[in-house]
Amino acid sequence: MFLSINVVAAIAALFIIFFVFHDSKYIIMAVYLSGAFGDGAGEIIGRRLGKIKYKIFVEKSLEGSIAVFVGVVLSIVISFAIYDMMTISNIWKIFVASIIGTGFEALNYAGLDNATLPLSVAVSLYLFMLI
Repeated sequence: MFLSINVVAAIAALFIIFFVFHDSKYIIMAVYLSGAFGDGAGEIIGRRLGKIKYKIFVEKSLEGSIAVFVGVVLSIVISFAIYDMMTISNIWKIFVASIIGTGFEALNYAGLDNATLPLSVAVSLYLFMLI
């Protein structure tokens, strides 16, 4: 059986995230949910309702990117709520990490968004929580 580079990169990204951030369970949860809700919603909404198209490396839709953003925000909010981290001072971190994740998803090349989205959300959340 042949695994594509997309699948290998996504699996590698998730393993890296798990091992690097194993003490930050809120990051691991946010990342996994971001892949499910963010990337999943972007795919569904973008294909079915996407009217405004743009192309950086591959064609995307504005509607799909907005769905990714909303899904990533929701994912981080759920994770922060479960780990009792929903504070006023963390709200900007949620939105900026979601913008960064959405940007990396939009900039993906050859379907590597399943690796770039989780990695960008994990690293940005980690760095923002140091502030």
